[in-house]
Amino acid sequence: MEARKKKRLELQKKFAKDRKERRREKEQRKLEEGRGRKFMERERKKKEQEAKESKKKLNKNDVWKQKWDEQEEVFKKWKTEQGDDLKEKEEANEQEMENDGGNEA
Repeated sequence: MEARKKKRLELQKKFAKDRKERRREKEQRKLEEGRGRKFMERERKKKEQEAKESKKKLNKNDVWKQKWDEQEEVFKKWKTEQGDDLKEKEEANEQEMENDGGNEA
């Protein structure tokens, strides 16, 4: 009985190796012919890698610098507008003072 079990296990291992080898050869043939599961997977990975490499990688520091520059421009524009408004108000006040001063005298 032990001999039969031992022989059976040996044959199972042998056949398993043979099946594995045949499958590997079959996959290799498919891969060479340009078909099969592994070929499709390899092609998909190549396409993904190419897409990833072609995509421009943004540097965070550059992005923050660009945002900072935009904010500075907006602030300068706002400040000049505020400065213009203040100048107009000062001129209006001076004219009123001159007009009021001329009326009093």
